[in-house]
Amino acid sequence: SYNLPWESLAESYETGEPLRDVRKAALKLSLLGITPNTPVIVVGKANQGAGEEGRVAWMLQYLGVDNVQVAGTDVFRRLWTQKPSAPAQNAETWTASP
Repeated sequence: SYNLPWESLAESYETGEPLRDVRKAALKLSLLGITPNTPVIVVGKANQGAGEEGRVAWMLQYLGVDNVQVAGTDVFRRLWTQKPSAPAQNAETWTASP
């Protein structure tokens, strides 16, 4: 798992506008190992949050990631571990297609 705040894919926090340079967004995702063919589950706080996971999921789909799902933390609570995730493996750079 990786922490990907919606702000990292936005031009600014104030407007929430998507990054204007979609190449930059695709590069950020590539560095996390995410490509258009990578299945992604966005985990958030569900009803206790402010919709952050929806923003991330929308942005991923906007950029061309095909398989994006959303889940609340309660779904995974019993599977949590203190073991850190393996470091991200970079993926090939790809072109976003909004």
